[in-house]
Amino acid sequence: MVPHREALGALFGIALNPRSQAGVFGEHTLDIRRQSRKTYLGIVQGAKDTPKEPQQLEDLATVLYSAHLAMVLFWFIDQSNQAWRTQLLLTFLRDMLKLIQPILWLPPVSQALARLATILGPLFGDDRKTMQPPQSH
Repeated sequence: MVPHREALGALFGIALNPRSQAGVFGEHTLDIRRQSRKTYLGIVQGAKDTPKEPQQLEDLATVLYSAHLAMVLFWFIDQSNQAWRTQLLLTFLRDMLKLIQPILWLPPVSQALARLATILGPLFGDDRKTMQPPQSH
């Protein structure tokens, strides 16, 4: 994407508008998000250290897909020389994934991952569940 960074940056405002037909999070692009999330699900399923619980596979795919899009956003706004801050962030995230991977199966961690996936899921093509808004009193 580096050679096209300026052009992509110019389109970024439109891409982040969920009401735009070209919006990344709009209803017109839901099928693309579903397919992209399925790609992440395939990556998680194919890993040698993949979680054993199907729910956790799904949750991890949703969270990794959303992290990827967050990294793209960070890269767009990173004004450092040759996006070195983005490289630092990627290295940090890789190290954190290595750190938490052995404990993903622990109930508090898997529950936190499931909670995050429930919050992010509808935005990223995960149709399994939707968090309900709080009841107004």
